[in-house]
Amino acid sequence: MRQHVSKLVLLLGLLCLMAFQIQEASSKTAICVLTPTQTANNANIKGTLTIMEDEITGQVNITGQIQGFPANSIHGMHVHQNGDISDVVNGTATGSHFNPEVHNHDNDLSNVNRHVGDMGNVTADANGLITVSITEGLLFTLSGNMSVVGRAIIVHQRRDIGAADNKTGDAGARYAQCVIGIKNEVGNQAMADEPGSTFKYATCSLVGETSDTIYGMVSIVPSGNDVTVSAKVCGLTDGDHGFHIHTFGDMTGAIATVGSHYNPLGYNHSLPTQFDAGNHVGHVGDMGNLVSANETATFSATFSMPELSGSQSIVGRAIVIHSGKDNGAASQPSGASGTMLARCVIGITDKQVSLTNVVCPTKEQPVESSTAQPSSAAKVGASNIFYATLILVLLSVVALF
Repeated sequence: MRQHVSKLVLLLGLLCLMAFQIQEASSKTAICVLTPTQTANNANIKGTLTIMEDEITGQVNITGQIQGFPANSIHGMHVHQNGDISDVVNGTATGSHFNPEVHNHDNDLSNVNRHVGDMGNVTADANGLITVSITEGLLFTLSGNMSVVGRAIIVHQRRDIGAADNKTGDAGARYAQCVIGIKNEVGNQAMADEPGSTFKYATCSLVGETSDTIYGMVSIVPSGNDVTVSAKVCGLTDGDHGFHIHTFGDMTGAIATVGSHYNPLGYNHSLPTQFDAGNHVGHVGDMGNLVSANETATFSATFSMPELSGSQSIVGRAIVIHSGKDNGAASQPSGASGTMLARCVIGITDKQVSLTNVVCPTKEQPVESSTAQPSSAAKVGASNIFYATLILVLLSVVALF
C-alpha cells in the first residue's frame, strides 16, 4: 500500500513539474513603466502596469498601480498605436488609439467591435492611487497582429465618455505615457512579430540610469532585408561606448532587468565587423560602439540580423549604452563594455522619427576677464581718438590768435 502511495505522490509531482514547465515555456508577459508628460504638470505621477496573456485560454489581463492623480478622479486609459514617447510635453508622438480593425471607440469592454486599444476608465482613490485590475474584455494580445508589444499606454486627463465620442472618448490631455516592453521572465514569448505593414519603423527614447544629463534617441528604419540604426546621444564621456540590443524591454528596477544581449540564435558575441554566421559568431543585438566627442555621440549603421517583425523582432526589447568600449569577440560573453549607463524600450511607429529634435548642450566658451588686456585693434582705436582730440585742441588755440 505504501509503495502505491509513494508512486502516486511521485507521479503527481512529475505532472505538476511538467505543467509548471509548460506554463513557464509558453508565458507571455509585458511591462510598461509610466512617466508624466509636462502637460500633466505633476512630477509625482508614476506607475507600473503588467500585461499577461494566458497561453491556454488566450485571456489577457492588465494589473498595476499608478500614483499622483487627484483624489477620487476618473481617467481614460488606452493603448496607442505608436511606441514613441519622445514628445515629453504632450505625448502626441504616441499617435491615435490602437485600432487595427478600424472600429468606432467605446469604453464598454463588452463591446467587441471597438478599438483594440480601448481599456475604459480607471479610478483614483482618496489618496490619488489608481489600482488597475482589468481581467476581462481586453481585445489585444502579446503576439500576432493584435500584439501591443512595442506600442504605448496613455493615461488621460479625465474620464473617457465612451461611444458618445466614438473617435477618442474625449478623455482630454495625455498625462502619463509608457512603451510596452517584454518583461524579464524566463521563457517569455511575448513579441511584436506581426505589427502590420503600416508600422515598419521603430524608435527608442534613451534615458540615463543615474544621470539626467545622458539622453538621446534611436531611429530604426528598414533597408531592404536589413535595418539601419541611427542614434544621437548627449552627455556621454568622450570615447567609445558599447551599444547593444538587450533581451527585455523592462524598465522596472535596476538597469540589469533588461537582461543580456538579445541572442536568440545562441551565437558568441562579436563586433558587427566580426559577424560570421557559419561559425556562430555575432549576437542579433550586437551593434558595436558609438563614439562620443564633446559629449555628443552620433551613430548610423546597417545590420542584417535584427528585424522589426518575425521571429527575431527587436520591438519591445531594450537598447543599452555602456560606459566603456565593446572589445568584440576577444571579450566573451558580452564585450566587457562596462556599466550600463542608459536604456530605452524599442517602440514600433508608423513613420520614421527625426533625430534633429535631440539637442545636446554645447560646452560654455571661456569668458574673458574684465581685467584682460585690450586687443591691438582696441589699442589702435584709442590712440587715434587721442591724436584727433589733440589736433582739435591745437586748432582751437591757434584760432584764438
